[in-house]
Amino acid sequence: MLFIFVLIGNLLAGDVGDIEDMIADGQHRKAIEALNRHSGRLENPKILLSRQERLHHWLNLGMAYMGDDQSGKAIRAWEKALVIDPEVGMPAGLDADSAASWLQARKRVDDLSSFPLILPENTHFFDHYVDGLLIKTSVSLKKGSHFFQIRCGNGGLKSKKVQWPASISWREMCGLPPVALLHTTHSTLARDPEAAKRRLLGVALLTAGSAMLLTAAGMHQLWLSPLHEEILTARLNPAKLNREEGDALTTSFIAAQSFTLSVAVGGVISLGVGGAMQWSGGESSQPD
Repeated sequence: MLFIFVLIGNLLAGDVGDIEDMIADGQHRKAIEALNRHSGRLENPKILLSRQERLHHWLNLGMAYMGDDQSGKAIRAWEKALVIDPEVGMPAGLDADSAASWLQARKRVDDLSSFPLILPENTHFFDHYVDGLLIKTSVSLKKGSHFFQIRCGNGGLKSKKVQWPASISWREMCGLPPVALLHTTHSTLARDPEAAKRRLLGVALLTAGSAMLLTAAGMHQLWLSPLHEEILTARLNPAKLNREEGDALTTSFIAAQSFTLSVAVGGVISLGVGGAMQWSGGESSQPD
């Protein structure tokens, strides 16, 4: 199996070398025909071509078209290369007209917007590729056509041509049920800062509410219940307390009861508000 992959790689490298020789020898029409014959492999769902191989294809096609006096097609081919890699350099050896066409293609791509692709958090089971580039966490992509591929957990390769920006359901590409947290778009995982603030405040309120309920439970057990026991004992043995002591005990019990109840109610309100803020923050960050 390894030998087959090495052989295919050598054949592809040989194709690139042959095409570059054709262009250098002025056989531009022949180079165009060869490149167009091999263009299908760029979108073959079963082949993982590297970014460099894709760039070579479009750069060489642009040079071949320029040599054949088809500057419009050359510009479009170079635009496709620049959408894949906006930082790719101008091909060497261009004459003045070809260089002007290259700069025109670069200007068009520079004017396109860029959108971030942020991979789902749970990505260690899959390898994600865009235009042959392995993506680890995130990448900025120019608006336009891109080739998305994913190597699934079983080793199979799944592919999809996408007009970016768009919604990408990586799990569905592997035949897995969709999960909201693993659904990526150009905007959903670039989280809304206001939603993030609401979620953080919601966490704080949930924590505070839980603490208040625990405090109220402790106050009931350690403060309110002993006072209640004292009142029950005094009612069974009225002679043990005079009127002033009885009134003081009743006042203490009512104060403890009111304070414990207020802490418990405050905890319930904090939990309710915190839960609502968590929900609203999470809703605002769902896929479009």
